[in-house]
Amino acid sequence: ARSLEQNSQQPLAIAITNYAREFSPTKTVDDFYEISGRGIRGVIENKKILAGNMNFMKENHINTDSFEYYASNLQNLGKTAVFFAIDDIPVAIIGISDIEKNTSKIAIQSLKKLGIKTIMLTGDNNKTAKNISDKLELDEYISDVMPDQKEKVISDLKNQGKKVAMVGDGINDSPALASANIGIAIGAGTDIAIESADIILMNSDLQDLITTINLSKATLKNIKQNLFWAFFYNIICIPLAMGVFYPIFGISLNPMIASVSMSFSSVFVVTNALRLRNFKADKKVNYVKKDISHNVNFDIINIQDIKKIKYNIKPLEKTLYIQGMMCEHCKSRVEKALNTISGVTATVNLEQNLAKVISTQEIEDIKLKEIVEQAGYTVNSIK
Repeated sequence: ARSLEQNSQQPLAIAITNYAREFSPTKTVDDFYEISGRGIRGVIENKKILAGNMNFMKENHINTDSFEYYASNLQNLGKTAVFFAIDDIPVAIIGISDIEKNTSKIAIQSLKKLGIKTIMLTGDNNKTAKNISDKLELDEYISDVMPDQKEKVISDLKNQGKKVAMVGDGINDSPALASANIGIAIGAGTDIAIESADIILMNSDLQDLITTINLSKATLKNIKQNLFWAFFYNIICIPLAMGVFYPIFGISLNPMIASVSMSFSSVFVVTNALRLRNFKADKKVNYVKKDISHNVNFDIINIQDIKKIKYNIKPLEKTLYIQGMMCEHCKSRVEKALNTISGVTATVNLEQNLAKVISTQEIEDIKLKEIVEQAGYTVNSIK
């Protein structure tokens, strides 16, 4: 797990890597590939290793039936289930739950008091998302969100006339951070997320978001005060210096006093602006920074017993000799047809006119033959 996950910058991958550092050495990973919002895969010692969510396993035709009970229990506890498979056989689940920072709930409550609606966008399943949402008392949450869908949610809110601020820390958040009216990155996040943001919370503390809002309001108020003073002062003093009021009221202004008064106006505006230096953040709780490896609860479930029961023999391999395949389209058609069978991974060799089928369960030859023939090809023999 550590060897594969250390190649990813996803928060869950970083947590697994840090946690496993003291337990296992690393091995060389070849052909590493990451599918955002789904999972990762690679080859270690000539074995194909996959890690990701249940959808990722199903997309790779891996039978996760034996895991669903454990995955459901983890989700009910608000944990994210990460599945691991070796050579298309599931071997373990790691359940990971974020421990909310001691300042997060207070920051959410402060945002609500400011009249700001809070919405959580997460790739986690509905059960896990609801558990986190209930803990933090969020206004709304949207689960099972892919990276591009996060950006769509932001765009939809903007189209409704909303002013949207997005807070994120991962690669998956980058498109949404760039799309929001204001993108806010967590300082401990990935480089690409930080580059996509307008504001960076250096201390990785959500209370700093409240400080940012309050400081922005104080700055805007200060600007308005300075504009009012400058306009009011000039509207009164410029006509006075020009002698406009002398014929009516007999009031005039010595040019020397007028020049000093002009300087006084600038001094007043600058001095008023300097009052912002006295701004103090209203932090109710000090943020306790923890190492990411201790900031996650892990439940590592060994599936060896299940594996012995369900897969007490090695994966079954069969070779189908097929007639009629002429091109890459034919190859793709046959592979797609065979891979629709639960627990089957099929690869087609076009030059040799054969298909290799690896299955985690016994499949009758007649079924394999029917599937191929339905795709429009002839099976000469099966070995």
